[in-house]
Amino acid sequence: MACAFQLETFLDQNLENWIFGGHCEERHINCPAEKLQSCIGKYDDENGKLIHTATTFVDPDDGDGVIDMIKSHLLQREREILTWMRHGQRNSMYLFLPITTPIQGIGYSLYQKGKLTTEHYMLILSKEHHKYFEVVTAYPKINF
Repeated sequence: MACAFQLETFLDQNLENWIFGGHCEERHINCPAEKLQSCIGKYDDENGKLIHTATTFVDPDDGDGVIDMIKSHLLQREREILTWMRHGQRNSMYLFLPITTPIQGIGYSLYQKGKLTTEHYMLILSKEHHKYFEVVTAYPKINF
């Protein structure tokens, strides 16, 4: 059975690689407003779905604050994550979590004009391609 130290070590070894260097970093960390707005109403190249909202974390620490926030939330949810890893029947786990200061969540929507703010984010974990789990993505979540 993994303990908090092992989970923390696992996150220290992997979390930055999952967040930086791909979809999450490109689209959801300090993404310029113009880029977010230009995505609205287009179809996603990755999955072909209509993009009706585009969001980003605004992090004065260039993403390191996002890493710290996610790590903190994962450690707080350790028991839930370990139970899912061992016994969960679904390969994915979706966590709806609060955005903590100084990080902010902003975005744009097909359904509302102007810049929107949000206080929560979605964190998606998967155990499909990893011995334990991996963070698939994290993004501010706008609720209507």
